[in-house]
Amino acid sequence: MTTVCGQVEQGLALGDLCRQLCTDPSSVLPTGCQKMHGGKSIVFHATFHGGQDVVVKARTLDLETEAQGSVHYSDEAGAEVFPGVEEFTAMVASHLSLNMNLTIEGSTLFKLWPAWVRKREDFSEGQNKLLLESSMKNVWTLALDPEYVLSRLFKHYDVFPELYGSCGGLYMVEQVRPLPSASLLQPLSFPAWAERVRVGLAMLDLVEELDTMFTSPLHLCDVKAEHFGLSDNGRVKFLDLDSVQLRPLADRTVGDSTECGQHSDCDFFDCRGRCDLLTHRCAGGVVNNNLQLVCEKVFLGGEGWGVRGLLDSRHASIALRHAVAECANPTGGEELARVGAGLEMERKLRKALKEVAEVAARLEGTPD
Repeated sequence: MTTVCGQVEQGLALGDLCRQLCTDPSSVLPTGCQKMHGGKSIVFHATFHGGQDVVVKARTLDLETEAQGSVHYSDEAGAEVFPGVEEFTAMVASHLSLNMNLTIEGSTLFKLWPAWVRKREDFSEGQNKLLLESSMKNVWTLALDPEYVLSRLFKHYDVFPELYGSCGGLYMVEQVRPLPSASLLQPLSFPAWAERVRVGLAMLDLVEELDTMFTSPLHLCDVKAEHFGLSDNGRVKFLDLDSVQLRPLADRTVGDSTECGQHSDCDFFDCRGRCDLLTHRCAGGVVNNNLQLVCEKVFLGGEGWGVRGLLDSRHASIALRHAVAECANPTGGEELARVGAGLEMERKLRKALKEVAEVAARLEGTPD
């Protein structure tokens, strides 16, 4: 916070949260650090303005290094030379298109960074020049952070933690509750099981939205139970956006023609690829899908020794057990699944979960 607010005083860090963060040092009170988070230099839990639980993140706070050589260069006299607004807009749009397969219609810079202001009437020409140059540094730094970009551009979809704003390279998002977890040695009551089933249904809703709401399906390439969370209204949201890719980009990532000796050589985390065993090159696109991964890594098996999967319970019906197992490994092979789970599997799974939810609802409505 000291670093960011020092940048604010220098006119380097800008954003819609700067005033709130830096006029009152007690507005953000850290409550805990998160374990290692790939792709981020800063991740911590905090309370904002005394009550709102948030997560504060930054891929980097170094606005100058991020911009040097990309947003500006130094001429022979040592002066910084910046692009014009149109050129900078094209540069950002090109980066998002090539690296994230995203196309932004309309006002690109404002949609990515609502604090964008080309000039202020009460500023001198020199002050407005500095404002524009600092704005470019801030936008470029945040544009390089996939998590920020997806959270900002798809905020209205409500499938990722809500983004509250940014200041320099720092930004703040909604803190969600972790999914229910339990040890294999810990008895699971039926009410607790019913809550897990409701969460399972909400996760199926999320998977369906990720497959249908965007211009192409959005692949979750690093699936763990801790990468999902529950909002106050019971929605399941996905938290780790650094490994999320739209299908065209995911397909290019796993099918990039690199040399391979086995299928796993072509994988991008959990997004699994295919090795052409004739040419020994990675070819084709992602062979599995979000539903298969959620069934395999969240519903069926927990991460770590003795941790039960979300839908692993003695209360589970035979139909539900079969549906989860088939969804997690559609071909029934011994290797990691390399096909996606289809709509028929999703329907079986949803039907079995709804039956449990209906029983639980009737029991909850029964007077003592």
